[in-house]
Amino acid sequence: MKNKLKYVLKYALSVVLSFVFIYLFVFFGGYKLFESGDVILQELGVSVVIGSILFVVFEFFNTHSKEIQQLEERISELEEKSNKS
Repeated sequence: MKNKLKYVLKYALSVVLSFVFIYLFVFFGGYKLFESGDVILQELGVSVVIGSILFVVFEFFNTHSKEIQQLEERISELEEKSNKS
């Protein structure tokens, strides 16, 4: 149950962050890309939004993978110490 709650909270956080980013992008002039009627500018706007969201997600996972790697190294060090004793 606790893991399900974690996943739901992570999903909710990603939805909120995506909404906030898209809102800020559109609020600060991004609407000009979408309302211009030019297909190229609309594709550019969508690619900027999706690329930015993916960048944030990849950085989030990269940070956590580094932390996991450090914990695995710490565990292996502790196992070596316990095997020597």
